[in-house]
This record gives sequence, C-alpha cells and structure tokens, in this order.
Amino acid sequence: MRARFASFALICCASLFGSNALAQGAPPAGPEPSGEDDNEDREGRPKPFAPDGRSGHLTIAAVGAAEFPAGDVAPGRALTDVVDVGFSFGGLLAVGVSRHVSIDAMGRYGLLYPNGECDSCTGDLANASLGIRYHLAQGSSFDPWGRLGVGYRTFSLEHGGDETERVLAVANGRYHGVDIA
Repeated sequence: MRARFASFALICCASLFGSNALAQGAPPAGPEPSGEDDNEDREGRPKPFAPDGRSGHLTIAAVGAAEFPAGDVAPGRALTDVVDVGFSFGGLLAVGVSRHVSIDAMGRYGLLYPNGECDSCTGDLANASLGIRYHLAQGSSFDPWGRLGVGYRTFSLEHGGDETERVLAVANGRYHGVDIA
C-alpha cells in the first residue's frame, strides 16, 4: 500500500522553567537620552544578544491538524475514494540544548471520516518521532525553524462487508511505515 498524508498543523507552545526569561538578562528600560551628543555616543555601542530562552528549558506544545489524504491504496484506487478529510491531535515535548537547538519527541493520532460515497469506510492514523529542531532566530517574535527526525507511522482502513465490491481491492487492515527526515 502506498498511502501518503499531507497535514497542516497549528502549534501552540508554552515554555516552562524560565517563563520570565526577559527579566533575567535584559537591561532595564529607562528614559530615552536626548541631545545630539548622546546620539553620537550610542552609535558605537553594539546591541546585546537577546536572553537565551531555549537552553535548558522544557517546551510543551499541543498540536492539532487537518489531515488531507493523498495517494493510492490499490491499483487505480485513490485513498480519497474511500476516506475524506479528518483531524488529528497530539503533542510535542522538547528540551533546549543551546540558543538555537532543541531535541524533541512528537506524536499525533487522528481520524479520517467517510467520504459520502462509502458510509462505512473509516480510517485512523498515528505517528511518533524523535528529532532535532534548529531555530534561526532567538529572542524574536518571528521564529523560523527546521527539523530533522526519524519516526514511525501507522494507518488503518476499515469498511463494511457490504462495501467490498465498491471499494474493489482495498483491504481492511493496518499499514506501517518509517518516516525519515
């Protein structure tokens, strides 16, 4: 079986152990200096780095995604012939090892719903992975990142006996796979 899933995840994060990171190392805000001489003095001073809000900190995130099935489940039979869009939920647990790098474990479970033509067809999916996440920015409200990981994915497809002819060679059962990168 060659089934692939595309998913779009909305991630909400809450940082534990150091939620007041800005107060730990940020200089106190004071009144703006005025005058021409003050501006000349400030031009030569480098701006300090933002406080490290990732090293040694634990991050917990909740993940919710809309799952859009894609691919074939049998010769000439697309997965969308059997199931339709579904939803998944899961979580992420990460530990920061430096300003820009964290190691994480992530997992999701989801359900795919009947597509209207096959009322007894359903599917479910689950995945778990370990990865290393690299954040390009630190201490900024814009935080682009990339992740390299490896994981396990499983997918189950079920349909009633009365649908056997219509769904042709699509077998009930659970399928397994490995995710890399």
